[in-house]
Parts: sequence; C-alpha cells; structure tokens
Amino acid sequence: MSREVLTPLLIAAGAIGLPLLIGVAQCSRTQSQADAAPPTVNEDTAYANNSFLPGAGYYHAPHGAWFPFAYNFHDPSRGYFRGGQWHRDREEPPVTPGSPSRTGGAHTAGFVSSSRPSPEAVQRANAAAASHHANTIKRGGFGGSARPSFS
Repeated sequence: MSREVLTPLLIAAGAIGLPLLIGVAQCSRTQSQADAAPPTVNEDTAYANNSFLPGAGYYHAPHGAWFPFAYNFHDPSRGYFRGGQWHRDREEPPVTPGSPSRTGGAHTAGFVSSSRPSPEAVQRANAAAASHHANTIKRGGFGGSARPSFS
C-alpha cells in the first residue's frame, strides 16, 4: 500500500480506536465499582470521634452512633451539633489520650474520644452506607452520562 492510502487509514483507525478503548476501560472500571462491597462497621471495633462513613455520617463517640453532622459542627442559627441535638455551647475535644473505658473507648476529662457503637447503631450505619453505595455507582455510558434518576 502506498503512503497516500496508509496514512489516512492509520489516522482513521486512531480516531475511532482511541475513544473505543477509553469507553471499554470506563465500562470495566464502572463494573468493578459495582462489584465492590460498600464500607461497613462492626460493634467490636472502637471508632474515634468524628470517624466518617459515606451514607451514615459522622461517628459521635460519646453517643455511640453515627449522625449527619460532625461532632461540634457549628450552625450560627442553631448552635453546636452533637449526639443528634443542637447545643448552645461547644464541648471541647480531648487534648491528650486517657485511659480505656469499660466499653473499649478512651476518656479524657469526661470526654469519650473513641467507643464501640451499639448493635442498633451498627445496623443503621451499615444499611445507610449500603444504600449510599448503591445510589452513587455510575451506570454505563461514555463520559458517565447515564446516571440513576430519582423522580
């Protein structure tokens, strides 16, 4: 074949082949995301205050559960959030590690810096994390244009 024919064929093959290769790689990666298990927690592990689990939120060690806002999150109109309630004053976090508590957590000056969650809190957190994981996986399409819709 002459160069006059070969060059345009190579350019056309590259123009078609490269996007096709990228699309196949994207579909493969999306499928591996779908196969991956969502993050989970268990009641035998002591979690540090403000540990984050996508879908479940932030762990509040003194309360042994996950909440939508970080411990001591501040909203000027409502105050400081902790344990599912709004408070006028901020509770100061620990400065130095304390001794382990009966529940496997650490106390410092009356503040629990880590603890084990209750079985009910673990169940709620894992269900929320699984739901979040299922709803955030990209499904199909070049460029990720196909997304789950909620009507």
